[in-house]
Amino acid sequence: MSHTTFYVRLGSLLRERREAMHLSMREVGVAAAVSWQQIQKYEQGQSALSVERLLTLCRILHVEPSHIVNILCYDAPGAPFTERAAVYLERIRGEDKQQAVMTFLHHLSTTPPWAGGASSAVRERR
Repeated sequence: MSHTTFYVRLGSLLRERREAMHLSMREVGVAAAVSWQQIQKYEQGQSALSVERLLTLCRILHVEPSHIVNILCYDAPGAPFTERAAVYLERIRGEDKQQAVMTFLHHLSTTPPWAGGASSAVRERR
């Protein structure tokens, strides 16, 4: 991943989180002690973030820095499927739901397509 692509993806993740929290760039800027224009530059990937600034933004946006790093490293096109799947599984809330997804995926990986595949696993849960 190029330097520019990295900051564009990072900015996009920060913007998605800010919008999900219904915060304006001005509100995040005030909390981070920077201008809303600087937040805009971060979100557009036009300005690099220091580690300290990234940690500040993560705190403001109530997101774990490790979550951002996981998405940037493993949720990228070309990343191994198992690593991308682990990131998606981490996003599922509730241990029981995670276990249900793991059981379903295990079933898919061990059942030959001619033996029913996904549709039989869905029928079994009903």
